[in-house]
Amino acid sequence: MDKAEYQRMISIFCQACEMIEQDRDEFLKGQCGSDVHLRARIESMLAQDAKPHGPVDAGGAARILASQTVEESKSQQPNQSAPSDISTLSGQYKILRLIGEGGMGRVYEAEQGFPRRKVALKALRPGLATREMMRRFEHEAHILGKLHHPGIAQIFEAGTGAEGRTNEAFIAMELVLGRPLTEYVESNALSLRQKLELVIRICEAVQHAHHAASSTAT
Repeated sequence: MDKAEYQRMISIFCQACEMIEQDRDEFLKGQCGSDVHLRARIESMLAQDAKPHGPVDAGGAARILASQTVEESKSQQPNQSAPSDISTLSGQYKILRLIGEGGMGRVYEAEQGFPRRKVALKALRPGLATREMMRRFEHEAHILGKLHHPGIAQIFEAGTGAEGRTNEAFIAMELVLGRPLTEYVESNALSLRQKLELVIRICEAVQHAHHAASSTAT
């Protein structure tokens, strides 16, 4: 599998992760077509991701690594202008460019008015603001708000759009720019020990997130 095929597989996987199970089948049919091997690999990754959380959730770690690979790869591309349907959110976030997108939402680089700073703004896709989607988005914001870990971006604010546009749910968080993890490992020629230490740090962040999610659920 070459780099382009790998990135395509990871992109499909990340989008499928954000979908409810009923929607995944049609999505995978459309994305994979007659490529049964590609679909089998993605379904295997989804099955791993859905496994019950343990001391170290390999599935969750796989999703974080996959998301980081595809989203940071997109952030290296030339700036994409903001779509015409969204230019500001909540009156104080000016959209600068699209960083990446998945099945449920889009992530933008934005400028916050007060305090003035650059942020990553995750917004629900226009047209998807059903009651169930808004509930899931709100639940995600509650979980993110409880996370305090050096390996997890800090959340600043969550809410809905400006007056009259309450179907525009958003989460504003710390903007972290960087290179894909694989590129970082290769360019720094990390040893096996250093690679394992990096994986451990990622798993610790995943464990912290799962602990917060579990305590929220209870």
